[in-house]
Amino acid sequence: MTRRDISLLPPSLAPFGVSRETAAELVGIGATVFDQMVVDGRMPQPRVASQKRFVWDVQELLAAGKGFHTWSVEEVRQYEAKHPLGSRARLALDIALYTGLRRQEVAILGRQHVKDGWIRITPGKTKKSSGAVVEIPMLPELAASIAATPTGDLTFLTSAYGEALAVDGRGNRVRGWCDRADLTHCTRHGLRKAGATIAAENGATDEELMAIFGWTTKQQTTTYTRAADRKRLAKGAIHKLRPTDPKVETGNKFPAPKSAVRKSAGKTAK
Repeated sequence: MTRRDISLLPPSLAPFGVSRETAAELVGIGATVFDQMVVDGRMPQPRVASQKRFVWDVQELLAAGKGFHTWSVEEVRQYEAKHPLGSRARLALDIALYTGLRRQEVAILGRQHVKDGWIRITPGKTKKSSGAVVEIPMLPELAASIAATPTGDLTFLTSAYGEALAVDGRGNRVRGWCDRADLTHCTRHGLRKAGATIAAENGATDEELMAIFGWTTKQQTTTYTRAADRKRLAKGAIHKLRPTDPKVETGNKFPAPKSAVRKSAGKTAK
């Protein structure tokens, strides 16, 4: 990346920007993957804050982050078909999909976070701010995946040598696992979006999504609940597009006669 590739801000205007590491965390990916996405144009270019310091505009990052592809149920099944139960690749998917945790928490999740069938973990993103704790029941699908896979004690996800995976290292592995399943357009962050979408379409409220995903405001949840509500409304109203015959009275339970009623030959009784 050269200076010609970097847009300059006026010296009098301090950029509303963040560092490389914070930028990567903001969009939910590792710093190494973030660098690759900056190079190929999927993430915005940095601005020059000073002679030796680059920053990324927060609004540009948020706009780019919304562009992550949301996994479909069919794509999840395609990944599962390539990576069967008992593989580390499958466990990585199951932890992410059935907990909704961010990549940092997925990497460190272990037996110390599970008690009496419940997962309890404090996300690093909220530890220094709101202190919000995520407490969710462990789904049977995730419990079965953990039981079928060689794991560590302090981290469920490990390398082939039983060592805990670094956050960035895990991100690179997920990229490779997706590629081998012919899902080159799918990302770890898109899987978290898929979980929120599935939950919202299954009727989860804003408050329920906040409890599951560790969000502290409805700024994130309404994206999913409103989309799900619109989908349900469209499903319930689509029949209204059918044209109706204005001559037919909808309140009449009996069909109109096919021919005129013949008059009685006799006189009308008085």
